[in-house]
Amino acid sequence: MTTVSLPFPPSINALYRAVGGRSILSEKYRLWKTEAGLVLNSQRPKKVLGKVAVSVELCAPDKRRRDADNAGTKALLDLLVSHQIIEADDNRILKEIKVVWVDQGDPCRVTIQSI
Repeated sequence: MTTVSLPFPPSINALYRAVGGRSILSEKYRLWKTEAGLVLNSQRPKKVLGKVAVSVELCAPDKRRRDADNAGTKALLDLLVSHQIIEADDNRILKEIKVVWVDQGDPCRVTIQSI
């Protein structure tokens, strides 16, 4: 099992922008990916090979209403894949994902468990 603390992820609505008829990564998403990658690497997480279950605890940075399904699981999973913490985020590897809101704690705490 591996647990990491990360910056609060961007909303899925903020990941991409349409420019010239094509989608590109938004500036906000690029900045988050850089910061989150540095934070992730500083924790030296162990790779989890094979099928996994991922649990995400989110602590909202402000009092705005937020949807758990829109709270950046795509950004988180893509980060874990790009840093080779998990092999992939498709249905062959990612068998379970759970997102919960917590009132206090790290902005984003991700636990990856081999199953």
